[in-house]
Amino acid sequence: MSERNPFAGQSLRTLQSRKEAILAELRDVQTILQNIEEAIGEQVADQLQLKRDFEKQSTGTVSVIIDGFEVSSVVPKRVTWDSDELEEILAEIELDDPGCNVMEWAEYKITIPETKYKKMPIGLRSKVDKARVVKHGKEKIELKEINDD
Repeated sequence: MSERNPFAGQSLRTLQSRKEAILAELRDVQTILQNIEEAIGEQVADQLQLKRDFEKQSTGTVSVIIDGFEVSSVVPKRVTWDSDELEEILAEIELDDPGCNVMEWAEYKITIPETKYKKMPIGLRSKVDKARVVKHGKEKIELKEINDD
């Protein structure tokens, strides 16, 4: 046992009781924090959406200045592919262009990694887009106070 630990030497019943009380307080504080984060989100949502619309950016990071704060919004992107449809499309591409190696972009679980998708010629991208599913992750908003120094 460490002498630095202020709880050393206390009974298990006392420690467990204190632990339960702290966990209850923590749940209350987490609820308050969630409500505050939701209120912040509501206050900045319109301006962040305007910025996303202006930049034609539904995922990634955008920032705006609101009431002396730099407000950053991060929306992660999760892309999945309809494997059956993608397999058919890639087979069609290979038939249309025998010199085209579709496996340069696709991996055989039949998906196209986002980095390789971005390197595909636009014409081929438009063909595979109907098999591409983009899901947004949970938005994270950060406030950074701006000093007027």
